[in-house]
Amino acid sequence: MECLLKIRMVVQQVDYLDQYTQVLTQLDWTDVAILMDLRQVFMRLHQGEYGRANWWILLIGCAIFLVANVASIVAYLKRKPTGRRVIPAKPESFKVGIIVIGLIAVVFPMFGLSLLLVILIQVFLSAFNPQDI
Repeated sequence: MECLLKIRMVVQQVDYLDQYTQVLTQLDWTDVAILMDLRQVFMRLHQGEYGRANWWILLIGCAIFLVANVASIVAYLKRKPTGRRVIPAKPESFKVGIIVIGLIAVVFPMFGLSLLLVILIQVFLSAFNPQDI
């Protein structure tokens, strides 16, 4: 499949000309690094240019996200104390520190915002029920 993609992408070419229309540089897809090749593949995947294979790839991706979300809800419900709406206690086997979580929150801002939202909800709920702290 990769070979077929290369053949389709080689058709495009970029020419850099100076003011007198002399060709300075000619670039095609063979001059582009692997990350640009992958960018093009994912862009075509996003646009649906792979037909039925595109549909299956996106369906599998959606199913993976669905399973991850359901697993996180099940893990929360198994760990939370009975009858209380609080963030479960940290398991003893959890060795990731606050610094690593903070770095992940900086690299992925939406994760950081969702983490702040969860902390704010926890503080709000514990204000109404002090035994949940």
